[in-house]
Amino acid sequence: LSSQDRAGAIVFNDSHLVHVKPQRSRKTVMHILKTICDFNTHLGANKGIVSEKAMLDQALEKASRTSTHDHIICIISDFNGTSDRTHGLVRNMARHNDVILFFVYDPIAKELPDKGSLIISDGDQQLMIDSTIKSLQEKVPDILLSRYRLLKERLEAFRVPVLPITTDQDVALQTRQLLGNQK
Repeated sequence: LSSQDRAGAIVFNDSHLVHVKPQRSRKTVMHILKTICDFNTHLGANKGIVSEKAMLDQALEKASRTSTHDHIICIISDFNGTSDRTHGLVRNMARHNDVILFFVYDPIAKELPDKGSLIISDGDQQLMIDSTIKSLQEKVPDILLSRYRLLKERLEAFRVPVLPITTDQDVALQTRQLLGNQK
């Protein structure tokens, strides 16, 4: 805000999408943060959430209509359910804007701990698994890595960085490190 840039957002979950129009005000930034917090309080496996993977594309379509050129677009998601359409929408926005993807993941998906019975959730359903099974220890990280690699491969030619953000560390610190500011 100190450089007179406008801030806006499209905040979404599996059932709702909120567009906060870009403005040069602290009030707008606070509205964005409140919307994110409100959406976050509705997360959980027992909250009746029905996974709707098309919401990412709906949010990207809205962003592409409202961010025509010279914007900095930060897309923060787990990118579950991406498709060729998702990649196309990001590529189209990257032609006239600076686009950065923040790939959010749970570290347990990167390396499934050998802890016996674990309850995992996709936000829709819960499942108890035996994490001592070697094939599961290999398969779970493969799913995460394949999603990450696919994003990188599809968007690399368009100079769209895909930055991994883990849920178990300070997000601001990770972001500064990934963007080159080591403070």
